[in-house]
Amino acid sequence: MTENEIVQTKKFDFIIVGGGVAGLALAYHLVNSPFSGCSILIIDQNHKDKNDRTLSFWADRPTDFDQIVYHSWNNISFVSDEFARELDLGEYAYKTIRGLDFYQFVQNKLDKFSNVEFLQGRVQTIVNEKEGALVKVGAEQYLGRWVFDSRVRPYEFKHTPRFGKQVIRQYFVGWLLESPQKSFNPKSATLFDFRIPQSKDMRFFYLLPFSENQALIEYVGLQHTNYDGIMKNYVEEILGIKDYKAEAVEGGAILLTDRRFKRRLGRNVMAIGTAGGMIKPSSGYAFTRILNDCDAIINSLLKYNHPFKVPGVNPFYYALDSFMLEAMSRFSGKMKTVFTGMFKYNPARRVFRFLDERATPREIIAMISAMPAKHLFIWTVLTDEKKKEQLQSRGDKRQRGEVG
Repeated sequence: MTENEIVQTKKFDFIIVGGGVAGLALAYHLVNSPFSGCSILIIDQNHKDKNDRTLSFWADRPTDFDQIVYHSWNNISFVSDEFARELDLGEYAYKTIRGLDFYQFVQNKLDKFSNVEFLQGRVQTIVNEKEGALVKVGAEQYLGRWVFDSRVRPYEFKHTPRFGKQVIRQYFVGWLLESPQKSFNPKSATLFDFRIPQSKDMRFFYLLPFSENQALIEYVGLQHTNYDGIMKNYVEEILGIKDYKAEAVEGGAILLTDRRFKRRLGRNVMAIGTAGGMIKPSSGYAFTRILNDCDAIINSLLKYNHPFKVPGVNPFYYALDSFMLEAMSRFSGKMKTVFTGMFKYNPARRVFRFLDERATPREIIAMISAMPAKHLFIWTVLTDEKKKEQLQSRGDKRQRGEVG
């Protein structure tokens, strides 16, 4: 038998492909459920030993990971050139967990279970079999009764300007700032700071103060830019901090898309995480959606003996997300107006329930009716389009000599 030939087949009840947030969260839920005695294999190319991301989310109820929350805020601020307000979140709290803390917390929990194994390697193929799915890693293969796949190939996602085919990449870069002066208010987080030139892009900062001397600032935009320059300008000119140290802590891109993700990839294979459509298309938030999905998978396994009976996409919010993505793609430089109106004329609770897809029809109507016409997104889009069409029509008529 040569080195590249398959040398063994080991069976597991659950195989999780990808040991990132979605994969580890599902494993954590499994060992805290009636399936705690089942065999679990987690496969990832890399060992998660770096603080490579920040998990931020809002919640009005406890989560399984509250004990590792690095900081939480009961007030948030929205800031733009024309409007600024600090909002009391009421029963909500905005929370941040450091990526490394999450990885270590879950791994420490899983290490207590001898039936849970980790494998570092690259999955080459997943093949459906009668008894489950066969996962090949190098020269070895593993049979899983149920296989959960979190792999995503970003290069396969291409933008097409129509509903159901839209793909936007939301770029982000984070700096951890330290200043000898008391420069931050640790009781309030800034989720949107639009006091930077939009430059035909929807871009903003958010600022998470951990103490009076330390904060995370995050730049978010839809186009590549001179990140160092724009972040330096934000700190020194907008925040007015001259004496500081900055450490780059994260950066990358999030796929925002209204494409429908197929959850069932085979008879015994299910997509999870980003591959399962857990990123909210219009906001980029995913953590609480992943946790809710884990709960749904466990409930489906218990009730139906398979993991696929989970909530589907809400048609109403899917349409809104698609509409928002179209606006972000075509009118990204004007999106500041939309978010300004949203936070200026609505309480934070109503906005968060809307973003959580938990708002009642009455709350949605109240949210829309509270905003003046000039701040309404649909009004802005339709007005701009109508003006463009009218100008184009007049230009065409002049060329044809039909108008004086």
